[in-house]
Amino acid sequence: MKTPAFWVVSSVCAALALFALNGCNLKSAIVVDVPPGVASSIGLEIPAKLTQADQIAADWDSFVNRNTRMLGAAISDADERYVALKSLTDLGLQAAAAGTSTLPGGALLLSGLTLMGGLFIPKPGAGAQLRQEKEDSFNAGLERGQELNS
Repeated sequence: MKTPAFWVVSSVCAALALFALNGCNLKSAIVVDVPPGVASSIGLEIPAKLTQADQIAADWDSFVNRNTRMLGAAISDADERYVALKSLTDLGLQAAAAGTSTLPGGALLLSGLTLMGGLFIPKPGAGAQLRQEKEDSFNAGLERGQELNS
């Protein structure tokens, strides 16, 4: 074992092994655990490799920025509609107040009409309650129909 030929052969084998490992892309062998929400949002197939990490991060950043801009635009549009409706309501009340101020009891009439208008404004959560009632009614109808068919 102390012969120079052994050490030369061992050195050559070790050098060949190191050169072979140097040529391998180890990043393609390492799996990145991408959260399922991120993967589904950017359309990524799991498992993802470490070589894709930069592209995954760029896609996610783009997705978040794009959806943040879209959300901001939707909120801005809704706010503009609110301001327009509020302005129309205020103008209508001012016009009604000007017209009813000359009538005897006009202020009481305007107050009564305003209260009557408030009765037609839906309460918060009324839409969800109505949707749940419709769903329950539909399901009860399906169950009743299944009972009649059997």
